[in-house]
Amino acid sequence: MKKLKLGLNFNLILSLFLLFFLFLTIIFSIITENTKKSFYFFESEKKLTDSKISNQNSPSTVRDTHDNEREVIAIGVIRTSGLNEDEKKKLKLNLSNYQVTDLQNENLDKDILGFFLEADDLFSRVYLGKCVKVEGKLLPQWNLILEGFQKNTQYSYKNSVLVPERITPIDMKQCKPYREEFVGINNMVLATFSGILKHSVRLSYDIGYDYKLILDDDYLNKDFSFGEPTYLKEINVTPFNDEVWMEFEKNIGKNVVLEGYYLWGYAETKYLLVHTLK
Repeated sequence: MKKLKLGLNFNLILSLFLLFFLFLTIIFSIITENTKKSFYFFESEKKLTDSKISNQNSPSTVRDTHDNEREVIAIGVIRTSGLNEDEKKKLKLNLSNYQVTDLQNENLDKDILGFFLEADDLFSRVYLGKCVKVEGKLLPQWNLILEGFQKNTQYSYKNSVLVPERITPIDMKQCKPYREEFVGINNMVLATFSGILKHSVRLSYDIGYDYKLILDDDYLNKDFSFGEPTYLKEINVTPFNDEVWMEFEKNIGKNVVLEGYYLWGYAETKYLLVHTLK
């Protein structure tokens, strides 16, 4: 009888010991898992914070995300792209009626002149002519710089393509799209025109006529490059410097008086290089 009781007590003690050991094992596993999660969370937060700090300190950046898509933050001016339908087709673009150019590209390759914006027109039209920060990702199968700046034999005008996720207007002084320089000092004619100032659509990417003046009175152009003199209802106008550009943007859609030099420009056309806006 005593041997039987001792046997039962031993089995009970062994069972309790095994249960206690199992309990400790479970507690240890829980503690270990929580420690791993805490460490992972800390590292994730640190990476996110470092990324935000990097973006804030860099006006224009390109970096790879975890899914190998190239994320871009660029500061520049929104313009029309000047791409025709045939050029878009060769570049395999569906939209891209606008671009961000005149980049403040300290952290981008100096060869990059801008990014075509592959997005709905309304997304970019609101900020046309404004200094903005554009955040987005490079269009798939587009590198930052194409070999020879060509795709399907079509020249990309030293642009890449960005799918914008956010466009934020910023202080106009952060962009510097215009240099103070004269073109052909011997053919400069001082002139004054009045009318309604508007944005214009580029006829081509490299023809930088971004503004026009709808004239109050038709202007007889006697310096027509071919044919007979003709009356003009509108003229191309360009700011002389960044200060004039900022005044342009404040007066879009308004009746203004512009003073400047009436010069020969692209493809035998003329434009007013504006020094003063009233």
